[in-house]
Amino acid sequence: MPVRMRKGAALLIVLGALALLGALSVAGLGAVLHAQRAGRRSSVAASAFAAAEGARATAMGEWSARVPPDLAVGSSVGWSAGSWNGATTTVTVTRLAPLVVRLEGHSSAPGPANERAARRSTAALWIVQPPMLTVHAALTAGAEIVSGAAAATEVRLDGRDSLVAGWNCSAADTASLPALATGAAVTLPPSSLVGGWLADSGASLAARYQLAWPAPDTLRWAPPLIFAGDLTAAPIAPRLDGVGGCRTGSVEPTNWGDPQRPSACSGWLPLIHLHGNLDGPVGRGQGLLLVDGDLTLRGDFRFDGVIVVGGRLSADGAGNLVTGAILARGAGAGSHELRALRLRYSSCVVRGALAAAGVLRPTPARGWAEWW
Repeated sequence: MPVRMRKGAALLIVLGALALLGALSVAGLGAVLHAQRAGRRSSVAASAFAAAEGARATAMGEWSARVPPDLAVGSSVGWSAGSWNGATTTVTVTRLAPLVVRLEGHSSAPGPANERAARRSTAALWIVQPPMLTVHAALTAGAEIVSGAAAATEVRLDGRDSLVAGWNCSAADTASLPALATGAAVTLPPSSLVGGWLADSGASLAARYQLAWPAPDTLRWAPPLIFAGDLTAAPIAPRLDGVGGCRTGSVEPTNWGDPQRPSACSGWLPLIHLHGNLDGPVGRGQGLLLVDGDLTLRGDFRFDGVIVVGGRLSADGAGNLVTGAILARGAGAGSHELRALRLRYSSCVVRGALAAAGVLRPTPARGWAEWW
């Protein structure tokens, strides 16, 4: 009898051990399966993160085609950025302030069976860096200015900082500059128009102008309008599409925006760069106008913004009106001849035109985040 009891106890011990081993096996299998699922989730999450970053990087190459140059502060624009390793992606661009832009990349990667998709979103802040132009007066000249007998009534240079309806102007803008050149201009020498331009730095006038010219490898808020040679008697006017929207860019190279407000093209402030001379433009425009050669105004031309002339400035005829500022270098081209020009300084117009022609740069610090 005692022997049978020992055999029964051994059987119980063996059965218990087998049960324990089975439980351990089940637990181990569960741990392995959990680790596998966690690994798959981690891999999917990493793939989703990479897709979000890839979408954000791709958006920079599609910027000109996707982001309207007149995107208002507080407004957003978004689009699909395709598929990355099975993850679907989208991009959102939001203008937080006149010079601050947030670029977001979003992705959704399908997860393991019976699990929700992995979603990731990254964002980066970009700043709009305006061209490095120092504007001290309504008209800044690098050569002598002469005028005809009628200039006392036909040439008006108003250096008082003025508010312009429809622009982002405030009352504080009018206190930023004194009246450097106000009233009729009759044979005014450059010193009376330049102010502190030549005295505040050892840099040459040519070096200061060179900073404004666009480089081909930079990402700009809006692509510049490039003219390879001379432009003569061109009709400059806003152009609309079939639904009343503004047609901008290379499809309408002589649409330089509309200084009249409100209008469909009032938000289009292009950077216009002529590699030759601009002779006798007729119409109206706005933005930043860069002329490598001479600028000749023959009447009926209105421009709001900043005009930079590498060569000689000449103005004749009736109806020439510029609001903002003119910088005329005139190196080696003789004197500037003004016979008919109304020029009114406005710092808010200058600021808006330069900001629209700015280059996009990432913020130097704390400009990137993974949102989720």
